[in-house]
Amino acid sequence: TDAGARALYARLGIAAKRVCPDAGSRDLRMFQLIQACRQQAVDRAVRNLDSAALVSVHSQHVTSG
Repeated sequence: TDAGARALYARLGIAAKRVCPDAGSRDLRMFQLIQACRQQAVDRAVRNLDSAALVSVHSQHVTSG
């Protein structure tokens, strides 16, 4: 379901934050690296799960920022 895909996407975001933790750095380059790591983790998980509903939620998130 759409609600299930949204819930799973939220959990993927939480997992990405655990995999790519923010060390509290104020360094812009480090912040960018952490954000890229999180985005790649979510992208990879969505691709591996191969769910059309999840891909749709992910596409909406990527498009809207």
